[in-house]
Amino acid sequence: MNRKRSCQLMVVLSVFIALVAAGVISAEEKKPAPTPKPPTPKLSDFTNRDGVPYTTTPYLENRWDEMGLKLAYKARNKREWEVWHNKAVQKLRSLLCLDAMKKAPLNPKITDEVDCGDYIRQRVEIQTEPGIHAVVYRLADERLISRPPKEPKRAILYVAHHSSDAELREEPLIAELLEAEPNSAFYTCDVRGIGESRPDTCNENSYLSAYGNDYFYAIHSIMLGKPYAGQRTRDILRVLQWLKSHDHNEVHLVAKGWGTIPATFAAALSDQVKQVTLKNAVTSYSDIAESETYSWPLSALVPNILKSFDLPDCYKFLKRKNLKQIDPRGPNGP
Repeated sequence: MNRKRSCQLMVVLSVFIALVAAGVISAEEKKPAPTPKPPTPKLSDFTNRDGVPYTTTPYLENRWDEMGLKLAYKARNKREWEVWHNKAVQKLRSLLCLDAMKKAPLNPKITDEVDCGDYIRQRVEIQTEPGIHAVVYRLADERLISRPPKEPKRAILYVAHHSSDAELREEPLIAELLEAEPNSAFYTCDVRGIGESRPDTCNENSYLSAYGNDYFYAIHSIMLGKPYAGQRTRDILRVLQWLKSHDHNEVHLVAKGWGTIPATFAAALSDQVKQVTLKNAVTSYSDIAESETYSWPLSALVPNILKSFDLPDCYKFLKRKNLKQIDPRGPNGP
């Protein structure tokens, strides 16, 4: 049996060698041919029966013409300005959902104090909604136990782009402000989600990614009917309220980058703000809407605002408060 099986194997092997030699089969394993990639579709590939590309642009343009900027700034005299101002303030509060936010005591707490050599830096937490705090830094010549002094009357409040702590060390504008107004009290503010309150709810260090932590909170805020820009405006208004409780009745409100959005709205809503400086503020929401690309975050946008007015309308109003714009940015800034 073993001899017979050996003969059979020899016959099979001989046939295999002959087929290989004839090229009928290959001794090497053949790889399957790669599947060709489908061509990338072009806009012109998606057309209706008349060959016209599908697009919603004409529809949106018509909606813009019919509904856009109903409260645009057009005042020509004091009376028209007063009428516009009353309507615009009411509408802005509604768009930001400020009156729907929960009330809470300020409960200011001094949580840290650092000797920076030329000045003392105090960290104060201000409750803006139940369980939500804005982080405020106060620069002073002396240590305080519980509360800022009653003087001076005027204060500078700087609203950070990404971090008060970092910008106190690195932002040239802050040094310029301190030199220009040596007799004014100086404070910085991290609104919710900025600086020390920056969350890591999603992936670690994903804050600035396209769908990271800031986007996560912004999209949930929209779905809950309270835009993130409105929440951050609330934080600034509450910090202003705290400053007023200590007789800072005149405030120079300064902001950079992301901080310029809520700062613009807070300045428009607060009579306490007498001067405004915005660095790297967005030129307009219209510019963002009309741009193919933009880098401003979702947290900077306010649903439905273009039905009523745009940021340039706010800037025109803030000229009455000595608005100074430094290096404004378009859709792809700051």
